[in-house]
Amino acid sequence: MERTVHSTSSILPALKLGAIVDFVVSNPGEQTRLVEKLRKAYLDEDARPWLYYEPWATGLKQAITSLNPAEVLQRVVDSIDDPIKLAHFRELHNGSLQFLSKYRPSLVPVRSSTWSDGVNTIAIKPQLGLNLDAGPTPLAVFTYMKKAPLSQGTANVPLWMIEQACSDILPSGHAGILDVRRGKLWTLRPNAAPKRLNASAAGVVANFMTIWRKIAS
Repeated sequence: MERTVHSTSSILPALKLGAIVDFVVSNPGEQTRLVEKLRKAYLDEDARPWLYYEPWATGLKQAITSLNPAEVLQRVVDSIDDPIKLAHFRELHNGSLQFLSKYRPSLVPVRSSTWSDGVNTIAIKPQLGLNLDAGPTPLAVFTYMKKAPLSQGTANVPLWMIEQACSDILPSGHAGILDVRRGKLWTLRPNAAPKRLNASAAGVVANFMTIWRKIAS
């Protein structure tokens, strides 16, 4: 999460999209614990939980432009000493190779922007801008690397947030979320209803913020 210096721990954070993805993937019983964990990380200036997966994010981008992507990704795996982290990165390795083989992506420039419901603002910063071998439309892609799998239902809200920002971050493009461990690329269905997605996104953010306030009180 982005940090700003505040005088009280009850002030709400400037959220990044990753927090919303983690929130919608969690079941209701886990969501409160997740927000509590995120709040502690936000208040701790030395906490940088996003660094855990940063080597893979960097390696995946390098692999997309490499003539030997498998070699690039294997070097990242080989650089990990911690056995628990190594198990995670092996799953990321397998899913990434599956994704690269299926879609044959190439990189395109992508910028950052925000999504807002008029009250709350979410930072939208896709890690990848991609052209896919199978289609002419570029995608602004958020890479999801956690263990719990995504589904169309859980991906829809963050996909909609990216989609709403695409005019700023990737003109003529659309939203994508890559579930890296499973090599699965999620996009909005053609029949997705904007009114329903707007309501769902506002509801998810309101729920997150309510839990944050209650924990801080």
